[in-house]
Amino acid sequence: MKRKGLGIFLIGLFLILVTACKSSSSLNIEKAIQSLEIKESGQRVQSNFYVPEVIKYEDELYLITWTSESNIITISEENHFILIDIHFNTLEEGLHKVILVATMKDGAKTESKSFTFFPFKEGNTGNDNPGGNDNPGGNDNPGGNDNPGGNDNPGGNDNPGGNDNPGKLTFTKKDFSNRLCDDGPLTEEAFPSYGNPKMLVIPVNLKSSEATMKNLRDIKTAFTGTSEATGWESVQSYYQKSSYGKLNMEITVLNEWFTPSKSASYYNSYSNDEEDASTVILKEALAYYDSKIDFSEYDYDKDGYIDGVWLIYNYEVNYNDDDSIFWAYTYWNFEENEYDGVKSYYYAWAGIDFMHPSSEDAQYYDPSDIKVDAHTYIHETGHMLGLDDYYDYDENSGVNSDGLYGCDMMDYNIGDHCAISKLLLGWVTPTIASGKGTGTIDLKPFTTSGEFIIVADHTLSSIYDTYWIIEFYTNDGLNAHDKLYDSTGEALGIRILEIHAEKNIVKGEVTENSGTYQTGFKYDNSDESKMFVDVIYEKAPSQLSDSYSVDVDCLFQANESMKNSSVPFELVVNSLTSDKATIT
Repeated sequence: MKRKGLGIFLIGLFLILVTACKSSSSLNIEKAIQSLEIKESGQRVQSNFYVPEVIKYEDELYLITWTSESNIITISEENHFILIDIHFNTLEEGLHKVILVATMKDGAKTESKSFTFFPFKEGNTGNDNPGGNDNPGGNDNPGGNDNPGGNDNPGGNDNPGGNDNPGKLTFTKKDFSNRLCDDGPLTEEAFPSYGNPKMLVIPVNLKSSEATMKNLRDIKTAFTGTSEATGWESVQSYYQKSSYGKLNMEITVLNEWFTPSKSASYYNSYSNDEEDASTVILKEALAYYDSKIDFSEYDYDKDGYIDGVWLIYNYEVNYNDDDSIFWAYTYWNFEENEYDGVKSYYYAWAGIDFMHPSSEDAQYYDPSDIKVDAHTYIHETGHMLGLDDYYDYDENSGVNSDGLYGCDMMDYNIGDHCAISKLLLGWVTPTIASGKGTGTIDLKPFTTSGEFIIVADHTLSSIYDTYWIIEFYTNDGLNAHDKLYDSTGEALGIRILEIHAEKNIVKGEVTENSGTYQTGFKYDNSDESKMFVDVIYEKAPSQLSDSYSVDVDCLFQANESMKNSSVPFELVVNSLTSDKATIT
């Protein structure tokens, strides 16, 4: 793999800048910061700079924010946040760079931030940064765009100190310690993605003729059965394998049918802006079982919320009416009632028909050899874990997204979760490619090993950012049953994903983005100007015109190369076997 123009930050440079920052004390910091005018245009200042920036330096705590409404940078001393120092460096006529250095008492890692801006209002001056080079903390523009002023290293200039090795990339494992259920955008109450959390499955009777013991047994098999019992995977076995043993759900399927107070037609025609019809059924069920079940046992992470509840109804699934509740979806219960001291929030709703789909209904995989099919339940459980859909809800809105060409559990219910999903859930540790030049590395199949590479055009401090993922896609493991073929043979090769996983932050708060798809991420695969996840390819997928598929046109094969002007690296696939890929 050859990375385009990316340098390495040097310890020597870091020490120079720290010394410079500590030595400058003549500036009236608060006055200067409050009058700092930012020009928000092009790539000079990204829209996500109004995110509160918590910065640590020598065991003190600081917060710096940029408010987009006033285009003014401000500092806050609330909660013991204070600014340490500020330095300026002229980049070009009329344009400056500011380096803000601050610290945090809780022991977070040392950081600093840089911004480009037009000059201060008259009367405010500052000392030039004598180092004049990289951001000492290594966390340049978190959104992923280069500094157009040209003095920050992420643009690709060699460190003037001369200590870089411009001819070689380094590959280093990095654990970001992020998880959607811990610090994700609007997903803090999601089902825990680690350990042994408990899930409750409530069979819902809306059609008495289908309230059978056989259907109860099938529901239990779909959620807790073995691979042999299901003919593929249950919810429990799938997530144990997909997480490489990090998520071991303890799933309780009630051995009785809960019958709601109203008829199926009543709930299907129910209209209330404040709650979904399925939420009404959920609240009835929770109230009914409150004296029979200790719901506090279903709060594994002790966040005050029941981790997850499934409602499986026995009415016919409606595949054609978008307004019918008789479909499959994950939703939220916004009520404040508590059950044994915990509240309900995430829940999922789906019908028994999904356990025995026709070939037409399954559409993207062959269900003929599956005894009890859990594909839909596994997909919706992915939402309970905090994951978004990767397919396009509306081709007439935002970018025309092809997502992962259907071949992912969060796209068209196919196969394993991809690398970005597993990274968000805390199941995998990426290898970071850094430096400038070329490097060669071997990759094992992702679905069985969890190995993958991240490349970014800046230093990453969080997974909620922009970067590229390189994984070795194979038709084994959880991909084996759902493998799709094209005219040239099995899909096997290097898959490159472009990721835009920034949180959607407005005025310092995470909020839903502006699209019709409800997510706390800034981008999704339906409504926004950029896709949350996209496949990088050179050839149009051969089956794109009539169906979704992952095939060799979506993957890079042996002796093929990737060169794309929008991607900050080039890649050559040296060799491929079923158990190893070598790339440069």
